[in-house]
Amino acid sequence: MIDVMELNNYRTMTEAHQLLEYWNNLLERSRLTTETMALAIPAKKRRRIKSSSLNFINLFDISESRYQSRRFMVHLLAMKLLLQTYLQNRVSSMRELFYRDVAAFGYDQNVLNEALLNMSFVTNGGVPEDFRVFPSSKGLIYGGPLIQCSEGSCQKFELKYESDAILVPNFHNHLKIDTKIESIILFEKDSIFKTYCAHVKNNHLMLRGRHVFLTAKGFPDRLSMKLLKAFVTEQTEVPIYAFVDSDVYGVNIFRSYERGLGEASINLKYTGIFLLDYKEGWQTVSSREVILMISLLRQLTLPNPPDSRIAYESHLLMKQELSRGLLLFKKAEMNAKENFSKCERTLLTYLDERVLRVK
Repeated sequence: MIDVMELNNYRTMTEAHQLLEYWNNLLERSRLTTETMALAIPAKKRRRIKSSSLNFINLFDISESRYQSRRFMVHLLAMKLLLQTYLQNRVSSMRELFYRDVAAFGYDQNVLNEALLNMSFVTNGGVPEDFRVFPSSKGLIYGGPLIQCSEGSCQKFELKYESDAILVPNFHNHLKIDTKIESIILFEKDSIFKTYCAHVKNNHLMLRGRHVFLTAKGFPDRLSMKLLKAFVTEQTEVPIYAFVDSDVYGVNIFRSYERGLGEASINLKYTGIFLLDYKEGWQTVSSREVILMISLLRQLTLPNPPDSRIAYESHLLMKQELSRGLLLFKKAEMNAKENFSKCERTLLTYLDERVLRVK
């Protein structure tokens, strides 16, 4: 147990150090006992007792089951790691926090993510970012001919066609884009993204205007979505083209972007790839995928056309691709090495014609 004298010594320290030291002792001592033992959480005695001393409540006084007590311990550990990062004046990632005590989080990154998310809801803010903890960077971004992005008075990054793609950067404050963007192009697969970026790098003199290319390597992660929202917040009229596979997973990835953008998704357009345009990428759908496609078709609703023409057309195209897939029992996955059956156009030419209008 942590006695009263030990707690009184904490009052001479700063508030942050006080919490950190207390949670350190709390966690270390709780690990030496079972979860049915006292967790040593201080609580003031009732007012009718004329004493300023503290007593301690048992773990089961604040939880109804072993599962709830475990969740409580996880939140304490998450707060401890946040404070350690803040007091050490360093920048860290959520993945790095997870690896500091993998066993405590049950070898599951989502356990830590959920704890940090709950803390954000309680404080109505970005708790991890406030303590210099950012999501791990997974997505890639590329663009040009020259797009400069700054955070406050400092330049954050710049995009050039002559340069290579970069990891999506972390940023905390408002991101300012100093140049007007003609379009944002999203790719489901990083292999297609890299192939097309190499094509643009070698033929960028043919392009007109400034374009940004982004991939989250599948479903959009938190940091990639944050950057995309920063772009559309700064430039509300910029069109967004999404290239995903013609299957149930590609449609779900598009819908993830749609939900993440919220009201800004009115400029998000489902651009393909389409099943009948890419027979070289055909594969037979599995029985599980058939069930998922039927379920997704029932969920898809058509927005009101006057409110969002682009969203209405995108939902029509998604329903079209799912219906064609069920009729033919086929799906189409993009492959940069294959040719399109229609007019023997390559995938790169197809992307050029649909987005950049390069003849």
